[in-house]
Amino acid sequence: HENLIKNMIAGATGIDAVILVIDANEGWMPQTEEHFQIVELLNIKYGIIAITKIDLVDQTRLNFVEKQIRERLKNTAFFSAPLIKVSTVKNIGIDQVKSAIQDLIPQMKPKGDIGKPRLSIDRVFNIKGSGTVVTGTLIGGILHQGMEVTVFPSYKKTRLRSLQTYKEKVEKAFPGSRVALNLVGMEKNELHRGDIVFGTKQIKASKNIDVQIQLLPQLKKYSLTNRSELVFFTGTKEILAKAILNQKKYFKAGEKGFAQLRFKEPLATYLRDLFILRIPSPPKTIGGGLIVDPLAHKHHFKDKDILRFLQKRIKFDLRELVLTELKKNIFIKKDNLLINSNYTDSEIREVVESLKKEGKIITTNSWLIDKNYWQEQTIKFMNRLNQEYELYPLQTGFPLNKFQSYFYYLKPETFNYLIDSLINSDKIGLKKGIIFLLSRKPKISTQQKVLISKILK
Repeated sequence: HENLIKNMIAGATGIDAVILVIDANEGWMPQTEEHFQIVELLNIKYGIIAITKIDLVDQTRLNFVEKQIRERLKNTAFFSAPLIKVSTVKNIGIDQVKSAIQDLIPQMKPKGDIGKPRLSIDRVFNIKGSGTVVTGTLIGGILHQGMEVTVFPSYKKTRLRSLQTYKEKVEKAFPGSRVALNLVGMEKNELHRGDIVFGTKQIKASKNIDVQIQLLPQLKKYSLTNRSELVFFTGTKEILAKAILNQKKYFKAGEKGFAQLRFKEPLATYLRDLFILRIPSPPKTIGGGLIVDPLAHKHHFKDKDILRFLQKRIKFDLRELVLTELKKNIFIKKDNLLINSNYTDSEIREVVESLKKEGKIITTNSWLIDKNYWQEQTIKFMNRLNQEYELYPLQTGFPLNKFQSYFYYLKPETFNYLIDSLINSDKIGLKKGIIFLLSRKPKISTQQKVLISKILK
């Protein structure tokens, strides 16, 4: 059961519907319960219920199992799912299952192409004469024959020699497909289950992720305590994590709350990715959740700003996400903004332009800057320039490179943009590498006036 659970979690990556199989002899078992809990935690809303081996039980037992199933599925997305009684021995219900699958297909939305293909590897093997092959479920974008891809965590670049989907060679593989990729120049021992193949769009990784955790309500006498060690599953990756809880000593069964999960190695996840949490001993699923910040800074929850930050992000409103990214990072390269998210480049650009027009963010050719930070730097620059005049009142201006050394922490492009913005707002001038206040002229101090007076006498 333990290995089956791990395979089930990995296999559920990217799927839209399930067939929940219950043995008529056994009924709803603890193993069934754990599988169904994982289905709910992964937000899978479509499915079929199949009661199997009905030829081995009488009608009374069959009625009992059906009632048991309906009772458990009450108040879930599966309560109205088709329930089909099946016997493979007597060929009962097989056609109904096939028909029910066909009926489900139109209800499900196609997987979107956001231009960010990624495939979480579940198997690695060699084919004689072809080389190394990996398999997984493709999400986020299209892969095609001859395309250059990168493998995480090694960041090694490789090329797709060939692709197969559902045992057929294809030139292109689309989101939602099960895909086998033949990778050029990669050895089997360089690849592992849980590694990620991604396209031309770079993917970033972090040892810390901020999450919203949902504990299962069915847990008995269990509380998730601060700094607990958990097993974290996302995609096909399984890794140990330490949970830092949101201002609480523990989360109780059924509770939802923010936490930071910390890992011993960097993890590449996306905003809003789903995950499963299990305790390592005795192995048991305790909950799951959503990734709120896949590239979190290491922090504790004593600072109330962290909570406000996460409360804004959990709405998954793109405007708030852009603003909170800038609040967190101060500077972001335009190409890196929300790179680990399921938003397209055009969606992000549109929001950035809107926020720029509203004066809520500052942009240079390559960088986005937090508005409040920018205002602080502008004030700091003007104060520093005034201090220079106080120290050297007879100077008409000062070397620009002197100020570059004061503002060493600004990127050259950002520093130049700061100077340009101050020039355009008629606060300073710049001539032959010398900056000066437009409103300032050389001043003679009181002491100097006394000396001049004495000389003239």
